[in-house]
Amino acid sequence: MNPHGLQHIVIALVLGIVCYIAARRINIPAILFYLLAGLLAGPVFFGVIDTHELGAGMLTLVEIVVAVILFEGGLSLKSREFRSAPSAIPRVLGLTIPLTALSAAFLGHFILGLDWEISLVFGTLIVVTGPTVIGPLLKSVKFVPKVEILLMWESTWGDVLGVLLSALALEFILLAEGSPIGAMGLQMLLVTSAGLLVGGLGGFLLGRYILPWVSTLGEQGLPGIVAFASALGLFYGANLVAPSSGPLAAAVAGFTLAWFRGKELLHIRHFKDQISIILISTMFVLLSAHVDPFRFGGKLWAMLLVALVLGAVARPAAVWLSLIWSELNLRERLYVGLIGPRGIVALATASYASLMVPSREEQLALMLNAVFLIILLSGAFATLAGKPLASRLKLTIPPNKSSLLIVGANPFSMELVRFAKRYLQVAFLDTSRDSCQLVAEEGHEPKCPDVLDDEVYEDAKEEGYDRLLALTHDNVLNQLICEKAVLHLGQANVFMAQGDTGEGLVIETISEYKVAFSNRFYIAQAVRAMNSGMARMEVLQPEQIEGNTFPLLHVDRNNGLDIVREGTALKGPSLCIRFRELEDGVSGDSA
Repeated sequence: MNPHGLQHIVIALVLGIVCYIAARRINIPAILFYLLAGLLAGPVFFGVIDTHELGAGMLTLVEIVVAVILFEGGLSLKSREFRSAPSAIPRVLGLTIPLTALSAAFLGHFILGLDWEISLVFGTLIVVTGPTVIGPLLKSVKFVPKVEILLMWESTWGDVLGVLLSALALEFILLAEGSPIGAMGLQMLLVTSAGLLVGGLGGFLLGRYILPWVSTLGEQGLPGIVAFASALGLFYGANLVAPSSGPLAAAVAGFTLAWFRGKELLHIRHFKDQISIILISTMFVLLSAHVDPFRFGGKLWAMLLVALVLGAVARPAAVWLSLIWSELNLRERLYVGLIGPRGIVALATASYASLMVPSREEQLALMLNAVFLIILLSGAFATLAGKPLASRLKLTIPPNKSSLLIVGANPFSMELVRFAKRYLQVAFLDTSRDSCQLVAEEGHEPKCPDVLDDEVYEDAKEEGYDRLLALTHDNVLNQLICEKAVLHLGQANVFMAQGDTGEGLVIETISEYKVAFSNRFYIAQAVRAMNSGMARMEVLQPEQIEGNTFPLLHVDRNNGLDIVREGTALKGPSLCIRFRELEDGVSGDSA
């Protein structure tokens, strides 16, 4: 690497983080910002980033990023999700990807004029959809479960399959160059076996022995650091056993580790989120700066045609054929077919191929430019149309229709749940077995785990519970529960009511969550008043709410439920609690 290479990495890092912050500010995937920032900073425009200064270091950076992305993707996949869509996932991976790859290879040869060997590489690497684009989309849109699960699985394992297939296709080119490579069928078997063995064994050892031991050292961030180093080590080790098996090993290791569901996984996922943002944003800017969009100006219309046919015809048709007679309906298949953004793994693999075979530099550079344009257009479509298209096709779940977890079984919460169950799925969380039995006898769904266990909220989220409302008498317990829930459900989806007067917020917390109902409302007082007949719940219109009445749940015009907070504007019927007499600490003003 050139001594000045570090400055180009630093500039790319700063630009990438700025792009990420801008994208988060307006709640869209950051891919467009990365691509445009890299183009503007590259030699074609301002010239502040020159990837040629990195030399062989560019290949190393590409491999590191691919290893981390695939390990993180495997870690995010859960076997329960696979069982939720048992036929759709294998069909997409086994049929959509090969059909799309074949279509892209033909388009590359007959429209772009690529040699068949290069077209084969192009077809195999362009199938990857990429969790770097799908992930932010899934965070900004709450999809129906089948679509969300399918998009996530395809984005991760599509990356793995695309990298493996393109690596094998690249070996065809190397074979044509005279490199001593054995039979391709045997090579495929060797690559797959090495990836599965190294990744599976590495993930098993991490989950069963290494990470539990590391956790005993008492350093909260250490499991994430160890997992990150292990992902790179397994990637490199698998490549030593069989070239090109590293991507599969990284993904399998992450997936295997996720099966153990240990408490270390939470720390690993948070660490991975942070390190992935740094690596992905930096590499996207660097790889975009590596592309010269004007080098093949005469082929621009051909590249645009390939991108259009691939995104609007080839992929939707492949998805349609793959998912006939599957669990997905017509609208769901249409959406999955149209939303197929390509991500950093495709760009990184294309750059890797262009650097590996300098004798075919002209054609591989044309392929790289075509891949960049496809990523730009497919990413723009997913970014700009992903959310409105999902809403139009009725594939989203509005926030106020998402399922609700209630913590704390008492007369107040029981009455509130009776009303809420008319509109959405509700379940109780309570550690007390007696409370759980009472909840079950009342006809409600109880969950009786340790409410401070991370797995509780991971499991609940997998089952579709995205909101939590803490209603115990104990402020400290409410705060501890909310602190834990925020890590999994997000700050916007966690609410707590105040337990009793005089306690206030009694512990210092890191996260922010919302005080439900009113700052002048207390659960303990409400329960005492209900038990003595001095308070009752009723559904009221906004004009009926007055005096010592507190709105609790608001029904919107689409029959969704909002948890009322101080100052919430009410425009329809609301479940309220009305006190017949004021108790100490309860204001006579309406909330």
